[in-house]
Amino acid sequence: MKATRNVKLTLLFGVTLLAALVAFALTRAPPRVLGGNATVHTYLSTFGTVREDDEICQAGEVLPAGVSAMRLSLVAYVGARVRVTGSSGARVLIEGERGPDWTGTSVTVPVKPLTHPVSHVRLCVAIGPNSQPIYVRGIRSAPSAVLVSNGAQPLHGRLGVEYLGAGRGSWWSRALAVARRMGLGHALSGTWVVLLIAALMATLGGLAIWLLLREPPAVPSVAWVCASIALLNGVAWSLIVPAFQGKDEVDHFAYVEQLAENGALPWGNRENGTYSPEQTRVLEGLDYWYTVHAPQTPSISSLAEERTLTRDVHAGASLRGTGEAGVATPEPPLYYALQTIPYALARGNMLTQLQLMRLLSALFGALTALFTLLFLRELLPRAPQLATVGALCVALQPQLASMDGAVSPDSMLYAVTAGVLLCLARAFRRGLTLRLAIALGGLIAIGFATKLNFAGLAIGVFLGLAVLALRGAKAKGSAGTLPAAVAAGIGLAPVMLYAAANALSHHPTFGLASGAEHGFTAHSLSHELAYIWQLYLPRLPGMTPYFAGVTTFRDIWFDRSVGLYGFMDTMFPVWVDDVALVPAALIVGVLCRELFVRRDALRARLPELGVYAAIAVGLPAMVGASSYLSNALEGGAAFAEPRYLVPMIPLLGAVVVLAVRGSGPRWAPVVGAGLVILFLGHDVFSQLQVIARYYG
Repeated sequence: MKATRNVKLTLLFGVTLLAALVAFALTRAPPRVLGGNATVHTYLSTFGTVREDDEICQAGEVLPAGVSAMRLSLVAYVGARVRVTGSSGARVLIEGERGPDWTGTSVTVPVKPLTHPVSHVRLCVAIGPNSQPIYVRGIRSAPSAVLVSNGAQPLHGRLGVEYLGAGRGSWWSRALAVARRMGLGHALSGTWVVLLIAALMATLGGLAIWLLLREPPAVPSVAWVCASIALLNGVAWSLIVPAFQGKDEVDHFAYVEQLAENGALPWGNRENGTYSPEQTRVLEGLDYWYTVHAPQTPSISSLAEERTLTRDVHAGASLRGTGEAGVATPEPPLYYALQTIPYALARGNMLTQLQLMRLLSALFGALTALFTLLFLRELLPRAPQLATVGALCVALQPQLASMDGAVSPDSMLYAVTAGVLLCLARAFRRGLTLRLAIALGGLIAIGFATKLNFAGLAIGVFLGLAVLALRGAKAKGSAGTLPAAVAAGIGLAPVMLYAAANALSHHPTFGLASGAEHGFTAHSLSHELAYIWQLYLPRLPGMTPYFAGVTTFRDIWFDRSVGLYGFMDTMFPVWVDDVALVPAALIVGVLCRELFVRRDALRARLPELGVYAAIAVGLPAMVGASSYLSNALEGGAAFAEPRYLVPMIPLLGAVVVLAVRGSGPRWAPVVGAGLVILFLGHDVFSQLQVIARYYG
């Protein structure tokens, strides 16, 4: 009873604190644009590239009074340190600096506020060190800016700059206007959509608290409630993010449209392909081309724009494009084939089609949470209540929910990976039966047919089948290897069929993957391994520097895991990333203590844990190898998005469970309740960040 009382107090305090923080955040004023040359609907083009320590200077700037930050149109997947100075003659008027923890199409650099306007200012932007390319965008013109560090090379354009200052009204004063804007540009229109989102979040929060306060209920009840929470979270995100503003969503939708309308896989590319006239028209009605990659530009915000969009949606334009699906083109077709069902159900209204397709992705999010709960209960059978905490934290994780609220095969990959981990955990605990082997093989096959990234996970999965086969052979002889062989055969069937089809059509045996060997002939394997290592960990002595000036594990993977939404243009302020280090360090510390205390039990399960470790290493290694072959060899940028690692989120749930258990039997319920509230708060504030970006 005392533990329950402490949990109630923790939840009460946590919910009250969360509400107070939200209320306080809404009292703040959003920054406003005081001036500059990169205003809304200004067309910016790329006119320069910076690769190392460089400085860009341009004269004739006007610094407005009250400027407290500058938003610079620099494009990078991996940012660099940026230092800004504004001077008049020899006198420095304003200066500021931003670390390399940014990404996207702009970087905001805080500066000390200026009390009065100043004209004829020379603005200099020093960039570096960095080994990754950074692209300079702005207004193309006669030579205006100068690349100082490269022999005063003139640039045919002017760097896009916005001068920001303190806003005049709080978010509270803008609440009604924001709510009205959120009701525009969606399949569901009207201010009431905000109330629906609030109801969804209140319901999932209430369900999470209800689970924490109950005595451990039956497994089906916990599983379905956790799945419902993830589903509601994904639906809320699907209503918040403007149409087609999910990551690469425009390409994923085009893939589905190509399958449904032309009955063929996409084949176009960005050089000669086009979307269908209908999709192009709807994108224009949404102001998509002005909004995407442009954090200074909100979504449509007037009834006139809404009426124009409605006309575009019902214009009856052709649904047949040239096979263009952008970055989605090389992906396997299974997820897109499933999405043709909601596409067909809402034929005639592209916005409704998109919303129904997002709901299907949210269903995959529910499966991810359900499989995660069952996986945690198999992995740690003596901690069923703590498994609930781990599954709740996964269901509330905003990186997962934001992808589950969009049209993306990632959502299906997350669910499939969680199912594979569940099957492996059950096989290690109870033995690999023929029935379980068929289920596992089917999930592996689905994984290969869902997204190319599954190949990185498959390395550890097939290692697990090898370990289970050895265990079966030891117990039953050669007959004991049959289930593992069945699972491997079923799982590899799509790969073999794909290879056979390519061979018959005289295409490369493994499609795009067949070109990978060219990377090994151009550069040695040691270069590739050094690149992959540095993408995640500090550079070792003797390694070629690929990410100079960037602490990748912090600036990329940790900070962006705290929050990276939209088209890599919506992140939390730097101080939030710094604060997030505290709970992360505490979780890691308690986790290490738990692993040390239970080292004997871990030693007995080393083969199983080795399989999970191989899965956890295989996916990042594949992402790094793909980044090296696709970008590093061609002088491009790295693949540096946390969403690529989200398939391993069930293992995050395991980390949470072990950390809670490591806090001891007395404090475990309280710590578990606190972590659930922490993840809920992270989710809520992530949603507010996205709302501010698109509707503020």
